[in-house]
This record gives sequence, structure tokens and C-alpha cells, in this order.
Amino acid sequence: MGVTIDPFHLLLVILFSSVIARNDFYIEIVVSPIVRSDIIGEIRLIWESRQFVLGDRVVLYRSGDVVFQYEPQGCSGSIDTGSFVGETNFTQSYTTYCTIFSGAYVQDNETMAYSCLQNSPTWMNDIRNDIENLSLGDIFIPGTHDSASYVISKTAYLENILQKYVYTQDVSVLEQLMMGVRYLDLRIGFYNHTLGEPPFNWWCNHDFMPVQPLSGVFKQIKQFVINTNEIVIVDFHHFPIGFNDIEIHHRLVKYIQKELGELLHKRTDKEFGVSLKSIWNSGRRLILSYNKDIIADAYKLYLPIKQQWGNKQTFSELYPFLNEQFERCERDKKQMWAAMAELTPSTLGVLTDWYGGLRNLANRINTNLTLSFRSCRKWATCSNIVAVDFFRSTGLVNAAIKLNRERAKAWNGTTAVHG
Repeated sequence: MGVTIDPFHLLLVILFSSVIARNDFYIEIVVSPIVRSDIIGEIRLIWESRQFVLGDRVVLYRSGDVVFQYEPQGCSGSIDTGSFVGETNFTQSYTTYCTIFSGAYVQDNETMAYSCLQNSPTWMNDIRNDIENLSLGDIFIPGTHDSASYVISKTAYLENILQKYVYTQDVSVLEQLMMGVRYLDLRIGFYNHTLGEPPFNWWCNHDFMPVQPLSGVFKQIKQFVINTNEIVIVDFHHFPIGFNDIEIHHRLVKYIQKELGELLHKRTDKEFGVSLKSIWNSGRRLILSYNKDIIADAYKLYLPIKQQWGNKQTFSELYPFLNEQFERCERDKKQMWAAMAELTPSTLGVLTDWYGGLRNLANRINTNLTLSFRSCRKWATCSNIVAVDFFRSTGLVNAAIKLNRERAKAWNGTTAVHG
């Protein structure tokens, strides 16, 4: 059972006095990305307290019974609990529900903050009345990097070197959406007849490695969009294999139109400045961005989303880069951009397995990312899309709900003054 007391984040809390949290106490239940021969899906508690005193406790409950408690030694951090999600599946219901696990921050035997491990299939529609006047460029959107590079396992195992550096998520695309992800980053490979007949020659890749057939990913996206009233952004961002002829792009878009055309929102001259209300009213809530302007223009798809990459190997290096990106609140709201908030291994580091895999890299930063969106005002107010590896180990969905409500309140206040 590992304890994380985060001195770097503690320094950030001290340095940044503009804190967006209205409450002085915070608790979040997430799922550790770490997998070993004896561990998979371990539940982690993330906490923060602006009124920390020794003797405070973070507590994990299972069906109301205390199964773990710990006395923090600092105002923020995370700790693994020795309990596991097991067979918990978030694809079974399109209604928000809590699992058997819940957590609390306790001070003087009083619960100061409470949270549960839950799905979030309808969080955007749940706050629709608050946020519908905002545009796609205005809101905070939780996302995943290389969304289709996932592996699903309920039993512990030892990763080989390929698994360590190919997989970036530990749940399916559908489960990512059910847990609150609203931005999907796809990298497409075309294999002609080498991996199967159409449509099984279209694959979702991680770089040059095919991971999931695109047909299955389309099925998951379609299932989610049809069964909810959520707005989903799908970014066809990279085409690493088989796209040496422009005709292949045309063929891909025709396949996209065949599978998802009835759900696609058509781009207007407002680009990403279109209001959420307009998208909801259209009945077409799937936003498809295509990272090739000539193709996006030809088919009225949304133009490329700018991905901002730090290409850093530690959070202390990545943080200044992200901070610089979040300083740029003056960005054109007709455009969308994504902070790619993951560590990037070097080629040599992969070949030597210096990092121990992408799970370990995500494990080093995802608690810090979660806490930074509470502590740093620029991160809270100027972010758009934030895409991460191993999404379940972050608290980005709860951050999105809170921050989007705050942005809507500020926007409504501004329009009231100038209206």
C-alpha cells in the first residue's frame, strides 16, 4: 500500500493564492493505473484540505462499512487503499449511480467532504441549463489520449514490454464515455487487405501499432450517443499508416458518414464558437474534427483541434509547459485546443524500459493534475480540452462539472452587464 504525500503540489498551493475551490475540504475516489501480478484496479483516495490539522482522516467505505482509513501528514496527496474495483462495470446503466465504494474527509469526527466511486453518463445534460449558452471553445472537456489504445482485464497480470508502451487506457471507449469522457483522440491506420476485408482494414492505432478495429469503436460511440443526450467530440487526429494517397482520406470519411452520419453535427461559420444550446437543439450531438483541412472543408467536418504537447518526462517539467498553455485565455473561441496532459517517454527510455511503462508515467502525474485544477486559477479558467492517459486515476469529470458551472456563472454575469 503506497502513500503519496505531494510536496510539489503543496508548493503550488502555497504559491497560488487564487484558489477556485469554494469548499476547504476535498475527497475524490479514483482507480490506480498500476497493474502487477497481484494488483489491478486498486482504489485510491485523493484529498486536499485548506484547513488541515494533524489527526484528520481520509476514509474509504464499502457498502457503508469502513474498510480503510488513514491520517494524512499534509494538506494534499493520495493513498492507495488495498481495496479493488473488481468486477465493477460502468456500462450497465445510462443513469448516474454510486458503486458500493465511497470516501470521506473527516475532521474532529465530522465528515467535511464526501464522494463516491460512480459513473457519469449524463453530466453535461444534467447541467445543461447552466452551460447551454457557452460554446465548445468556452468549456472544460475531460478527454483521453489515444482513446482506443485500451486493454480490459479484471484479473492481475504482468505486462510485457509491448503492453507497457502501447496501452494508454484500461477501459473501453464506451466505458470511458460512461465515466464522463467527452473528447476522444483517435489515430487511424489503413491496412488495405493485410488485416482483413472492409471494414476491418480500418484500425485505431497507437503510432504504428494497430490496437482496436475502428468498426468496434464506432459501435461504442454510436451506442453511447444514441442512449444519452451528451455532446461528444471525436478527433481524427493522426493517420500513421496507409494514408499516402488523398483518396484514402475520402474513403475513410465515406465510411464515417455511413456509420455515424445521422449523428454528426455539421460545421457552421461559427466553427467551435457554436453554442452548446444550438448543438443540443439540432439533435446531432457528435462533433467530428478531422486533422486535414482539405478533407474537413470538403465534407463540412470540424477543423483540426490543436493538440499542445509538452513531450516531458516528469511532472516538474510538464507543469511549467501546461501552465504556459493555460495562461493564454485570449485564444480564439472559434477554435478548440487540447492540453495533452501526459508524460512522453523517450525512444531510449522505451527500449530500456526505463519508465516501467505508461501506467507508471500516468501514476506519477494524475494525482497532481487532479489537484492542480483545484488550486491554480489559470488552469481552472483557461483550459479547454484536457486529455490524459489512464483516465480512471484522475478526478477530471468532477472538475469539469464544477468549473463549467463557474464559467457559465461568469459568462451570464458578463452578458447581464453588457446586455
